[in-house]
Amino acid sequence: MGKESQETDPHVLAILKKQQVLDKIAGDITTGLSESDRAKIPGFTDVEVDPEHNHLRLHWKGTPPQRVQRILAELPKGVTAEVVVVPAPAGVVHRRGPLIAVGAL
Repeated sequence: MGKESQETDPHVLAILKKQQVLDKIAGDITTGLSESDRAKIPGFTDVEVDPEHNHLRLHWKGTPPQRVQRILAELPKGVTAEVVVVPAPAGVVHRRGPLIAVGAL
């Protein structure tokens, strides 16, 4: 399929529209931070957008904060999401400051 026919193909246009909606939701979740700055979000590890299925997959260490849970609870009609809980690495204790490996002290 040539570029011109892709730009007018209804399926492609529908996917692009879904992509825009999912990208906005992902931006709301990550407060608009760039991918490199998202490491500053406590617990956040990744967000995947799947416009073919109109679905978001959020990877989080532990439970996402209330702000993120509210966003997920108020998704636009037809959009689905899931949270994949990512376990903390073995032997690591989380606290408000830097991560500390158990036995390193």
